[in-house]
Amino acid sequence: MAAADPMVRVWIPLDELRDAPFDLVLVNVTGAGVAGYSHLLSGCVSPDNMHGRGQGALALAGRRSDNVEVAVQAGDDRVFDLYGVKEATGEMFFLGSTTVTLTDNTQIRVPVTVTMGATPSVRCPRH
Repeated sequence: MAAADPMVRVWIPLDELRDAPFDLVLVNVTGAGVAGYSHLLSGCVSPDNMHGRGQGALALAGRRSDNVEVAVQAGDDRVFDLYGVKEATGEMFFLGSTTVTLTDNTQIRVPVTVTMGATPSVRCPRH
């Protein structure tokens, strides 16, 4: 049996989102062997299945944070999707994506586009 790829830490700078109309930023990391963490999106609905990729490893950060950090298994073709989160409505909007090969702890940039009036990609119940 082959050994699993090691876990690595990835930092994504959020400087482009400091003035965006969101409260939080969520990163969803998918790829072969990436385990999903369902507790963060418990009860949420995604009509487009998280932009067609499903739920993977997730991490949240305030949009005024310097970065969002996520631990994920090293490997090829890791897809990092960013979402803007509006806490008051429970809506999440797809902002951008990048695909990278991970071998070690690293910092990556995800190009983002904030489209006002876009349809939410994820809706979560408000408690």
